[in-house]
Amino acid sequence: MIIDVNKLRQQGKTESEFSFAFTPGRQLTDLPNADIVGGVNVNGKVYLTGKKATVEGVVSFVIEGECSRCLSPARAEVQAEFSAEYSSEAGAEFPIRSGLIDLTDPVEETVVINSPMIIYCREDCRGVCPVCGANLNVSECKCKTNREV
Repeated sequence: MIIDVNKLRQQGKTESEFSFAFTPGRQLTDLPNADIVGGVNVNGKVYLTGKKATVEGVVSFVIEGECSRCLSPARAEVQAEFSAEYSSEAGAEFPIRSGLIDLTDPVEETVVINSPMIIYCREDCRGVCPVCGANLNVSECKCKTNREV
């Protein structure tokens, strides 16, 4: 996910749209038994001013795994905005190196921050019985639990 700032400037552009799709090279979610499927899509715009470049965009991805309540298959679609300030000046958090900006760090950071901590098979998932483990979305169990008190 590299944008060539020198090339944009040579073309006389002060802003440009971009679109990338990539597969993360590492696990970006801490959600157990879940993973990003189909890659991460990144769309946005870069604005050039002097020695700086501002990037604004949207990251979208899908996480599939186990429902946090009943362990059935679950899926979450995530879309999050991000922005980053790049500079060719020393000490910049996101540097412009050799006229190039690399979107990997801010995009991966956006994925990590916006990944859900839990996912559900459906919004009204009832989970499992804490006594017998029956999936309460499928059937009622015969256990006496704290729900009946």
